[in-house]
Amino acid sequence: VEANPKLKSWRSEVQAAMSQVAPETPLTGAVGVTMTIYVQRPLAHYGTGGKATTLKPSAPTLPATGKDCDKVARAIGDAGSGVWWRDDRQIATWVIQRVFSDKPRLMVAAREME
Repeated sequence: VEANPKLKSWRSEVQAAMSQVAPETPLTGAVGVTMTIYVQRPLAHYGTGGKATTLKPSAPTLPATGKDCDKVARAIGDAGSGVWWRDDRQIATWVIQRVFSDKPRLMVAAREME
């Protein structure tokens, strides 16, 4: 049972987006998935006044907070089932990263492994 009530509608949106770029038939072999979660950098990472566009020296290079990568991966695995792959049990490898960006978004790519 999912604790987040928004997950079902989000997963449906993701599945619809995945359907737009899906292969003709779902992949049948082992699948490798690469996922990048782009998150907005907090304003506290920047200076103030004339330095409002300059990162502070203390600003981290990678986000330590944000969406749980494992939960997003689970939702992507479920959303891609029947669309990009037959079943999420086919996913043999995951490469997951969360990075800062001025444009928050999620990028997912999959390929059938040899």
